[in-house]
Amino acid sequence: MRKYKFYQVDVFAEKQFGGNPLAVFPDAEGLSDSEMQVIAFELNLSETAFVFKSAKPEANHQVRIFTPVMEIPFAGHPTIGTHYILARLKRFPLKQNPTRVMQEVGVGILPVDIYTEHGEIAKITMTQAEPKFLDPIEDLQCLADGLCCDVDDLNLEFARPQVVSTGLPCMIVPVKSLTVLGKLGLEVRSLRTVCERHGCEMAYAFSLETYRAAGTAHARFFSGHLLFEDPATGSAAGALGAFLAKNNVRDSEDASNFVIEQGDFLGRPSRIDVLVEHPGGEPKRVEVSGKCRFVFEAELWLEEN
Repeated sequence: MRKYKFYQVDVFAEKQFGGNPLAVFPDAEGLSDSEMQVIAFELNLSETAFVFKSAKPEANHQVRIFTPVMEIPFAGHPTIGTHYILARLKRFPLKQNPTRVMQEVGVGILPVDIYTEHGEIAKITMTQAEPKFLDPIEDLQCLADGLCCDVDDLNLEFARPQVVSTGLPCMIVPVKSLTVLGKLGLEVRSLRTVCERHGCEMAYAFSLETYRAAGTAHARFFSGHLLFEDPATGSAAGALGAFLAKNNVRDSEDASNFVIEQGDFLGRPSRIDVLVEHPGGEPKRVEVSGKCRFVFEAELWLEEN
């Protein structure tokens, strides 16, 4: 019998039981690909993170991320939550503020910064890949069908829906209001058709109307392959920040700070802070930050076959 300790944490949460829950296995050496996949399926969270030693000298460790059905090369809330747990476990000294560590993920080696206040972990910041602005969505009717709305509900005056990537391609979909956002649903066959046509896994619909004065946009995530909505999505929030800056939502000439709300429609309010550097108006660098709340630790017993 092999035993593996793991931890559950709420990511992008202002308080416990908000945000997006994540399971972290900080000592995953010895687990096979198939074992990690069945563990993620068993836990049935949006993602489960497994930490390994990295063979690359410039990386502190390797993080592999699994949804219940597949491994993905990169994601936001697993990065934030994993490094919160590693910092709590004192896997690296927090001698500076911030303390920077380098993680190896499927899209390369990316920095993560841990900020402290009064000796406690205050927030985790991840630098995402440089934004790529990919296909605009042509078949708006199929997209609207996938989100159970009308084409007239899309905010085309602001911008046309488009695939944007800061590490993981995401379909960014502006809608006209919080009311429209709240009535969206998911028709998997239609949304899958659009996602497969444009090489992405998800739709991230958003409104510039928000619940909180500090909010820039309120967003909802819909999977293009499963009947599933995510309460907080760091990779998509980074892509949305780049999309907003590209479409002239900015608070200065060179860099803008955005607050992305998510999760309210699921009863798990989430706050995702996004910094976009856009010298000359062109988004070049994206940071995503969030707070975490510890929930529990447990031990998984893995029977030998």
